[in-house]
Amino acid sequence: MLPRLRPWLAAASTLLGNPCLGCREEAPAGQPLCPACREALAVRPPPRVLDLEGGALLTVEALWPWADPARSLLLRAKADPRGPEATHAVAAFAAAFRRRPGEAVVLPPLHLRRRLQGSSLPGACARSLGGEVLGLRGRLQRQTGRSAADRRRGQDGALLRPPRAFDRHRGRALLLVDDVLTTGATLRACARSLQQARAGPIRAAVLASVE
Repeated sequence: MLPRLRPWLAAASTLLGNPCLGCREEAPAGQPLCPACREALAVRPPPRVLDLEGGALLTVEALWPWADPARSLLLRAKADPRGPEATHAVAAFAAAFRRRPGEAVVLPPLHLRRRLQGSSLPGACARSLGGEVLGLRGRLQRQTGRSAADRRRGQDGALLRPPRAFDRHRGRALLLVDDVLTTGATLRACARSLQQARAGPIRAAVLASVE
């Protein structure tokens, strides 16, 4: 930041106050959240378990439920992956989840290049865990605006390919990372591809889960 801009930015911050990243109401000075939103975001939803092929199960842990104030915060974060809401969400994700020893982090293929560059929430969350980040290849249908049934049907036939040079990762434990869990269609398709590539145990972590 240019030194001559700092006084102007400080003055602008004083005039605008300190809006909460969740509800946009006034937050205490120096705090990203108001007390009500801080309390709401401290509650973790229970894990969800998704059925996979062959009787396998995929456990998905979420940082927040997909409800306000988390919903409003994450919608702004997705719109601006480098804004303060995204920065807060990624820091909270990194504090809540840990990559287990020997575990590799895997991202779904949609917008993979942007995710690996950290310009989207899942990519930034994956990188915040440290270690190696792998990316599934292929194409998944966009889920925005689709019904639950259409979401499931759209991903049932998805043909995904394992990350490049996956041979050296066969049997390795994997952590799938995504932003929002709705029907679980995307994570099921990813886990199915990894199972077919003979991966080891697979689990998943997301920023929010629709209950």
